[in-house]
Amino acid sequence: MPLRLLALIATALALALLIAAVRARPRDTHTGTPVAKVDPALRAEEPARDTRHPLPRLAPLAAPPATDLLAHIHGRVILPPEISETPEVEAADGERRMVADVQSDGTFDLRLAPARLTLTARVGELVGVVEGVEATAGADREVTIALVPAASIAGSVRWHGEHISARVVASATGRPDSSDETNTQDRFEVSGLFPGVRYQLTVEADEARTVTLSVLAPASGIEIVLEPAPILRGAIGPDRRGGCPVDEIELKADGASDAESYRIDRRCHFEVPLAFPSGTRLRVEARSPGWHLTAAIDVPAHGDPPELCLNPPCRPVTVERAEVEVVVEGGHLEPMGARIDGAGWRGTGRCTGDGACVVEDLPVGQSLRVRAHARACGLLEPQQILTRARERMRVTFPCRRLRDVIGIVRGGTPNLQVFVRCGDHQQVITGRRTFTLLCPTDVPHLEYRPATELTWRSVLLPGGPVDDTALVEVELP
Repeated sequence: MPLRLLALIATALALALLIAAVRARPRDTHTGTPVAKVDPALRAEEPARDTRHPLPRLAPLAAPPATDLLAHIHGRVILPPEISETPEVEAADGERRMVADVQSDGTFDLRLAPARLTLTARVGELVGVVEGVEATAGADREVTIALVPAASIAGSVRWHGEHISARVVASATGRPDSSDETNTQDRFEVSGLFPGVRYQLTVEADEARTVTLSVLAPASGIEIVLEPAPILRGAIGPDRRGGCPVDEIELKADGASDAESYRIDRRCHFEVPLAFPSGTRLRVEARSPGWHLTAAIDVPAHGDPPELCLNPPCRPVTVERAEVEVVVEGGHLEPMGARIDGAGWRGTGRCTGDGACVVEDLPVGQSLRVRAHARACGLLEPQQILTRARERMRVTFPCRRLRDVIGIVRGGTPNLQVFVRCGDHQQVITGRRTFTLLCPTDVPHLEYRPATELTWRSVLLPGGPVDDTALVEVELP
């Protein structure tokens, strides 16, 4: 046999023996990795292996500081048997106002930071208050709130004899705010107030000064007279060419971050309505390349601030003016009023008891809108005029006479909301059985409907002299 063949046979036998030896070694049953054989005599001498894995020991949690714990306020509102509504409960500390979770049986619950609180409750026409409640960190405090009939503040808002839509808000420390809008007779009634509490009454209307007064609830017959918002009038002195060196002015209250811009007219004059409380310090500035004009003014308590001149001498702001007499025809119509306005200008009239008002100091050559109002008349449509110098213009409005109607609501369910109207006068009645309304004398019927229906019903208005009050009865299903 050739030597080369014998060498190949020997090599194959050696590989076969090596493979058999490897396969015969013990292996780990999970990983298949070969493990070394251990003499049983030696295995007995090995120390026992601790197979446990104990968790590390944790230090006990420290209790939070007492100041980090919440206070717990709970209790109930004592509800009369006839009340089925869920009351509203609030807590106030002078800075924050928080709403409690209230159930239908009057029980309530509130968790909050420690504070000295005033708790209030309201439901329907009932209110309740508990003052000086100490909410202590980590402690429970039970409070019972008794209810009493709510108070109201009522009155009227006047605007030079003319109807104006005004918002009246009553606010007091620790009490929820209440508000009302003036109706077509310029009356208001802010209800749901806490009796014996002094409220700050704030009255706001477009183009009028905001009025604030202190009133102890309950109160009625309060008369509030609104004044027009102040207007800043002024001029810019001309540059060397006789032109206006700036195009606009900026107005900013002390401490404010934003400023309002206003254009200057071709005569280098400006008129700016001042929607700021009296006593506010204002900064007036005008800028252009090479020019920086500035002045400071204070908003007066009444009337307009003095005319302002930036870069004197200025052309006179007060120039030739016009005046208009406004007449409402139809007899004794007091109180009445007139108002004229246009682009950047408005004015109200001096009115007499004979159905006439005079509006003076009007700009000449401008198209202005004239409006008039008289209590005994329906809505008077505005008229447009072009003013002329050195002439008193006369603008006449025919009166659509009105008369007082007193109504009594019969039937229906308690607290039902009812709409009543005649002509362009409408009123909403809630929870009352009587109402008053001004109706045009040429409208024969008063219409009404419950809020639950869409169809209007009607009742005939009784005849009689214009100055007599009419009495009607409204029957509800």
